[in-house]
Amino acid sequence: MLHVHRGGRSDALFRVRITSCRIATKLMPPINTGKCGMEWLEIRRCAGNRGQAMLESALVLVMISLLFFGMMQVMLAYHADQVQSWAAYAGARSRIVGFNDAVVEKAWLIANILNSGAMLTPNQGLSSVAQVGVELEAIPVFLQSAGTAWELEPQLNYAQWNNLPALPPATTADAYTVDMDRTYPMAIAQMIPMLYASFGVSNMTLHSEVTLENHFPFYLQVN
Repeated sequence: MLHVHRGGRSDALFRVRITSCRIATKLMPPINTGKCGMEWLEIRRCAGNRGQAMLESALVLVMISLLFFGMMQVMLAYHADQVQSWAAYAGARSRIVGFNDAVVEKAWLIANILNSGAMLTPNQGLSSVAQVGVELEAIPVFLQSAGTAWELEPQLNYAQWNNLPALPPATTADAYTVDMDRTYPMAIAQMIPMLYASFGVSNMTLHSEVTLENHFPFYLQVN
């Protein structure tokens, strides 16, 4: 039976305690200790192996981390694209049923909240759960209040609302089309240089296009 003990020496020596004279005879010539079964065999191990293993583990960890954050960035970009597509539909739908410009603009902004960054008003620095609670109360009031979105900034405002493109004006044509591009910042890639080098860009362009049949000219008078 072999009992392995790590020695305290800095040159990475391991001591193997041999408790059988027969095993000791096969492994090495007899040691002149006068006591069978208590011989010590020192086996030198290359200290570089341990450093090589640490280096390989670090490289693998870096690659796995880049893959993980890269996938997260792709998922966030896909989510942002879906949000903008939905917002374009919400804005176009508000336009074709005859809402005025202020209501259409507010509907477009509300649908883009998930792409609009941090809340500025009525509160800042809230947790996600707390912000949802505030939004549940603030959004209906914001939509129902008279005035444009910018006149209602004290009620509700977000960091990226000013950077959102404007919807096309109303038209009496048979169809209303929203076709727009928006620059989306790839936040994770901007924070990690190696990931930025992998993508090659720090921002991407989100494109949304929606065409709906124009209803309001049939039942509303166009001035």
